[in-house]
Amino acid sequence: MNTNPQKIGPFTVIPLTPDSARSLATGPHGLEKVTRGQKTEGHQHSFVSFYVAIELVLTSDTVTHIIPQHSLVIVPEEVEHSWQPVSEEGFVGSVDTRHEQQVLMLA
Repeated sequence: MNTNPQKIGPFTVIPLTPDSARSLATGPHGLEKVTRGQKTEGHQHSFVSFYVAIELVLTSDTVTHIIPQHSLVIVPEEVEHSWQPVSEEGFVGSVDTRHEQQVLMLA
């Protein structure tokens, strides 16, 4: 498995193994489930944010970015982003304790 960081749109994405993705420490909300037909509300931060993403696609400014199945995603500050599952369900977890719980909405 190639674990070299990749630049995908404005994001830096580091592929992870399934075990490492599930074992990385996430903030107070843990790994949050996003199911088919849902997406997280688009949002941005005043800080660089780090996410564990499992089985998700990443959207920014109406562009959908395909990312590895299990990833650590670095989102620059002030970059709008949203998460949507690839299939039945996916999981997203912020590594930062300043991050609020994801707001889910219909896709």
